[in-house]
Amino acid sequence: CSVNSKGLTDWLNMLKVEDLSGTASVITNPNPDTVDAYYMDVTVPAFADLKAATYAAVDVRDYNGFPMTLRREFFFIKNRFVVVRDTATFREAFLARLGPTWATQNVGMQVGPHWANTYLSAQVSFNQKMKQPPMDLLVYHAPKSDRRLQILDETADVRRLDMPLSLRYVWQGVVQPGQPYAFTHLMMPDIPRRKSFFNTMPGGVSLQEVAGQYIAAGVTALLDTPERSVWRVRSAGNREEWVVLNATGAAVDTDSLRTDARQAYVDTVNGK
Repeated sequence: CSVNSKGLTDWLNMLKVEDLSGTASVITNPNPDTVDAYYMDVTVPAFADLKAATYAAVDVRDYNGFPMTLRREFFFIKNRFVVVRDTATFREAFLARLGPTWATQNVGMQVGPHWANTYLSAQVSFNQKMKQPPMDLLVYHAPKSDRRLQILDETADVRRLDMPLSLRYVWQGVVQPGQPYAFTHLMMPDIPRRKSFFNTMPGGVSLQEVAGQYIAAGVTALLDTPERSVWRVRSAGNREEWVVLNATGAAVDTDSLRTDARQAYVDTVNGK
């Protein structure tokens, strides 16, 4: 995030909630001595750091002033990718638009119905050198028929001059009290593909576009419900990685995977 984001966090890499009806209750901060507009109660009910992966869950009550509770889960597979899961539960009904947001500088030609390849072309920290090498980042949402991918140019907001684009996967409707609304997405870095941007295959298809489709083709959300999410990532060398988020610990039987783990990561090569 950029320095300009310090003032307000309604557009950062988080679940964005919009009250389209203008009827939702607003929970404000009663303390006049703080600059925060809302008072949010935040707890971390789970945090486990193991050799292969880190899992954490964060609960936020009265999220951004809305009458709701948000649980955000992070499952970081070390040096590979991260799965992020948002589960929103509301206390009252109102017409809403909600979905996870990723703020970035660029979205290239590699865009699908529920995924896109993103990248930064310039540093976002003022006068601070960025030592890490440039990387592309695939943002892949578990596909749902009632949701759509949005790529928004928000340069009209002065805070967004260095991070002008928002990549969102949104649902719109009347939220029902007590009903969970879950959004799960996977974020995978990869080497930059833009050097081949002007190289095209027969038919005018760019090599960059083909490369992005190949990476996304290896990602599959096998199961994604309010209760659990199961992902499989296939890559070169007959490697398969499985990720399970299963908060209730109920039995999961999907494809060739059977488990009752609350969280699981399985890494296989040639079936071993």
